[in-house]
Amino acid sequence: MTFYHPTAHFSTKGKVLVVPIVSVANIAQIAADLLIAALSLHRVGIFDTRNSVPVVGACEDDLPGITTPLERMS
Repeated sequence: MTFYHPTAHFSTKGKVLVVPIVSVANIAQIAADLLIAALSLHRVGIFDTRNSVPVVGACEDDLPGITTPLERMS
């Protein structure tokens, strides 16, 4: 079983993983969204979500596809 599905070529060398944890008023998620927007990051992979809340949403900025609970941005 594969836990990670890349959508683009990407090296993790020298990178930092930021994982927002559910907290008061979703502050961690808002902070992660701010980092993604401020740094103009793009999705480079999707993690297997079998053990997370099963939700999806529309992509922002009129991009095709959907968003999932666990995505990797670069």
